[in-house]
Amino acid sequence: MDISDGASNNYEKLKKALKNLEDIRDRLIEVNKLTGSLARYEAMKEEIRKTGWSGICAKYHPDINVGEPAAHELFAMYRFVYDTMERDKRSL
Repeated sequence: MDISDGASNNYEKLKKALKNLEDIRDRLIEVNKLTGSLARYEAMKEEIRKTGWSGICAKYHPDINVGEPAAHELFAMYRFVYDTMERDKRSL
């Protein structure tokens, strides 16, 4: 076995790994389409842009939204989206 055989073998392994990652990406895109996760995420981002963080807090914060059983979880999702938006702004 010479060096070129090893390089060729590594190349084939990398090619196969890349193909696997592309397949995973494609499946995740399909799952997002089926569940509407991406659409909900985008809708939350748009609401944050329109109303601002203080508007989101006034509408969804668990201390204000006491009648909603899932207020903590919903607010946590908004917080995650907001934090992601802020992180993305800083990385530009």
